[in-house]
Amino acid sequence: MDAIDRKILAVLQAEGRLTVTELAQRIGLSAAPCHRRLRELERGGVISGYRAVVDPGAVGHGFEVLLAVTMDREESVAGFEAGLEQIPEVVHAERLFGEPDYFVRVVTADIATFQRLRDERLARLPGVQRMTSTIHSGHRDVPAAARRAAGAAAGCPADDLDDRDEEGRGQPAAANVNSVETHPLKPDLSTDLSDFGAVFVEK
Repeated sequence: MDAIDRKILAVLQAEGRLTVTELAQRIGLSAAPCHRRLRELERGGVISGYRAVVDPGAVGHGFEVLLAVTMDREESVAGFEAGLEQIPEVVHAERLFGEPDYFVRVVTADIATFQRLRDERLARLPGVQRMTSTIHSGHRDVPAAARRAAGAAAGCPADDLDDRDEEGRGQPAAANVNSVETHPLKPDLSTDLSDFGAVFVEK
């Protein structure tokens, strides 16, 4: 993989629905070699797929919380992870190397719904010792933020990545430049931990 491949990834992570012609214009190639490079990135598994980024508020899940979970015993890990898989409000979960043991992203309709979910299901999962909840403080322009971060990771100045089309209509499932180094259980490329504030702790 060279600098041109990395620039392709940087552009597509921000705007996954660009046509080959538009992508070629962004990176300074003609359409044919750009198309060949794109197909190689897809065949090689560097780009594993494309997805839509859904506004949680538009589907009744506008309240977002990042849970930092500390476990009390290692043997509970399998049961805890199996339990997370059964909770649809858990949209992203990652196992960490250190403390806390997990980051879990939860979306609900409002704080009251989250509190019920926390008390009735999340806190009762096997092995949970402590949970710290960080409430989402507002929405940012995820495509623009992803574009800047992806461009920096790829060695492309932010000015090289055009800021048009801020609707975030599609994102490729390539490397997630915004997430913590972890083992993802429910990966979600749109997560940006800097969006969260207002911490409180449950014991």
